Amino acid sequence: MSAIERPAVLTGATYKLRSPHIEHAIYVTINDIVLPDGRRRIRECFVNSKAVEDIAWMTSALRELSHNLARIETDVELIDKIEDWKKSFDPRNGSYKIPGTDVACLGIQSHIGFILEAHTNRTKKEDALKFTV
Repeated sequence: MSAIERPAVLTGATYKLRSPHIEHAIYVTINDIVLPDGRRRIRECFVNSKAVEDIAWMTSALRELSHNLARIETDVELIDKIEDWKKSFDPRNGSYKIPGTDVACLGIQSHIGFILEAHTNRTKKEDALKFTV
């Protein structure tokens, strides 16, 4: 199976990330591609924020992630990549509990990993509903 070419238009969602270490919110936009069997999978991820001191490394990290996402061929590969992000430790900003939850993340990149996981779980549930109708 080869990588699916990026269509001109993708659908997705934007999530607001709050960290106790950063004054401004970080907005994480995740776009999905529709696979030949009709399921959706994450294709690319972007960030936007007024937190200019952190945006450079986040953009670089997400550029690499999006490049890897474009080449992922199986759900197992996607889950492995998300798990890697969830385990990423941020020595500068340290670990914290994700606001409004009891989930502990290891920093901003880890928090983005949890957002990727939540997005993947949401789209899987929506796809399952679509296929049962």
